[in-house]
Amino acid sequence: MKAQVAEKDGKLLAIWGVNPQTQGAMAFLQFEPEMQKHKRACLMATRMCKELFSRYPIVVAKRDFNEPTSGAFLKRMGFKQIDDEGLYLWAQTR
Repeated sequence: MKAQVAEKDGKLLAIWGVNPQTQGAMAFLQFEPEMQKHKRACLMATRMCKELFSRYPIVVAKRDFNEPTSGAFLKRMGFKQIDDEGLYLWAQTR
């Protein structure tokens, strides 16, 4: 498992990473609401996520239905929804 974090003053604002699988990786992302106050940090974290995901031929993520904006966020990250159960596939361009 590979993970990265964003923190400020010892408080965790975001964690993201991948759990490598046989043919790709499963992504995980958790951004706390306070992270939105730090626009530059959000942009940098998004770029770091994309860099990490680009190392794998296939990356999948599952939407958190308890977070109403999670689907839109995954789409902005470059994921494409592939079913009605909240499964997303990384759609990187090479």
